[in-house]
Amino acid sequence: MAWFKVDDGLPEHRKVRALGRQRVAAMGLWTLCGAWAARNLTDGFVPSEVVRRHDSRELLAGKLQAAGLWEAATEQGERGYRFHDWADSNPTRADVEARREETRKRVAKHRTRRNPQQAPDEAPPTPPGGNRFGNALPTPLVTEDVLTGARTPAQASRPVPARPGPSPSGETWGGGVPDSNAHEPPAPRLDPVNPRCGRHRDIPAGDPGPNCRACRDVRLSLEASTPVDPKEAQRAAFRAAVDACGQCDERGMRDLPDGRSARCDHAPHLRAVGT
Repeated sequence: MAWFKVDDGLPEHRKVRALGRQRVAAMGLWTLCGAWAARNLTDGFVPSEVVRRHDSRELLAGKLQAAGLWEAATEQGERGYRFHDWADSNPTRADVEARREETRKRVAKHRTRRNPQQAPDEAPPTPPGGNRFGNALPTPLVTEDVLTGARTPAQASRPVPARPGPSPSGETWGGGVPDSNAHEPPAPRLDPVNPRCGRHRDIPAGDPGPNCRACRDVRLSLEASTPVDPKEAQRAAFRAAVDACGQCDERGMRDLPDGRSARCDHAPHLRAVGT
């Protein structure tokens, strides 16, 4: 990336003041074309085709030329304009290319120092399962189910040297991969009174303990799998209606004005008149 540099004294320069009322538009064209020349390493030359993208009739370009900020120029048979004294404030094409070549050599030297067997201009290979710096990413040895807390051995992503020996289950295995019985997954606590996930299954009932997301999922799963008793739901609705009425006893009976008793219908308009 090459930068187009602008001096902080540019607004008060006599050539800018000479542009008159159109100096804002003219300096906008000057800045856009300067950035284009810096990007394309033309040493300050801007073809007329590029100028006409922002100034279709090249009227502002003529004012910049009259003020001495631009000069009419022709390069490789193409007509255009050239910034006045470009090399005094901006790097030339030769300077930018020399700096880029120096940076490339410094990076290649650094890579060779880190990996002597690698050619200087060769990009470091990325191993499977690794990152762009050549470091292998760690492979988890055990995977865990968030809902149930079940822990199972992860499958190896590449061969592991043989290491025979007894497994935790009492069987002999080799190749560095334990058998599936090495880790017994703890079952979730599906107790309606105290449902817990696999990691918190040993917390006694009544103890608030940690209330993790997995415990919540176990409770929701238990509620979804538990059938609803119609009779129990009817009794719960009756008790709620009696508690909200306030005019009947716990059996749902209400005294009438003539001394008799009748089943209360919990009507709001009857409670409003005190009957």
